[in-house]
Parts: sequence; C-alpha cells; structure tokens
Amino acid sequence: MKQMTEFDRVVKKYENVLDEIEGVVRPLVRAGLLIRDKDLHSLLDGGASLKEQATIIADKETAKYKIPFKKRQETEEITSEYFQIINEASRSLRKVLCSNSSNPFDVTAFHVQNEKVTLSDEWLQEMKDCFEPKQTEARKQALELMDNAVAAIEALNAFVADNPYLGKGVTSSLDDRRCLIWIDGDGNIHREDNNLKFI
Repeated sequence: MKQMTEFDRVVKKYENVLDEIEGVVRPLVRAGLLIRDKDLHSLLDGGASLKEQATIIADKETAKYKIPFKKRQETEEITSEYFQIINEASRSLRKVLCSNSSNPFDVTAFHVQNEKVTLSDEWLQEMKDCFEPKQTEARKQALELMDNAVAAIEALNAFVADNPYLGKGVTSSLDDRRCLIWIDGDGNIHREDNNLKFI
C-alpha cells in the first residue's frame, strides 16, 4: 500500500472544503451574480468586485423608472439586498477558510465555474513543485529504496501479525514487545535473530 505523501495530505485537506465553498458560492450565483476566481478572492475583503456587479445590475433593473426619486429608491433597495447576500457570503467564506486561524486555507487554491468549485490547476502545480521536487536519477533511486524499505517492513509486520509470541516484525526502541528488528533513537537497526525461535 502506497504511503500518503505530504502533497496528498494537503490536497485532501483542501478537497474536504470544496462542498462548503460551493455552499458559499451557490446563493450568489442564484442571485444572478457572475462568480469568477477573482470574485471569490475578493469575498475575503468584503466582496468589492461583486458589489460593483450588484450596482450595475441594480442600475439596469431601475433604468425603466423616469422619476429620479423612485429610481434612486429602487436602486438602493436592490443593491441593499445584493449587499446583504454578498456580506453573508463573505462571512461564510472567511469561516470556511479559517481566516482568523494561524493556518488558514489559501483562497487562490479554488477555481469557480458557475456553481462548481474545484481546485485550481495552477495551485495544484505550485503545491506539487513545492512538495515533490523535480525528479533526478538520485531521487528516483532514493524513492525506489524508500518504497522497498516500506514494503519490506509492512511485509514483515504482516508475516508475524498472527503470531502470539511476537508483538511486531519491525518496531522502535520505545516498544518493549518481542520483535525481529528494532530501530533505536539514532536510527540504528538491530536484529533479534534469537526471536526466530518463536516462529
């Protein structure tokens, strides 16, 4: 079984909030606003770009009124409704992204198309480059050796799993159960060949 990498863990963490962000975006789209990535980003600062859209929509919808007072009144009502939806979305997004925490989500990780929110290809590539350096021959060889070591440890642990006389195939110096191999605090490997008699 392949171990989950740090990159996989970060991506999984971000994938887990996609539905919640769609929940933030949905009311905005249904209200008639066009949500692009930059609009989602602007929600963290109050949604200025969406408020501009709302003002334009309100102006269009009230263009039919000839009396300035009536036009102004209707425009204020319409923009007020939009601003309320936008402000609520801004609060919700900040909550989902844990904006006030020490480790908030990066809003640029998300891509919006209609009501659907996915992870941005650019962000994914940036994370991949950050967590998975470009392959060299030495790195390929190191990865192969690491995979082989993990597979061997898992196989040895599975081999003794049903043995009542052995606690583990491979363990650490902190584990006082009987084993075949243990690793000390300095990373030195110790074989316990005497324990083969329990197999």
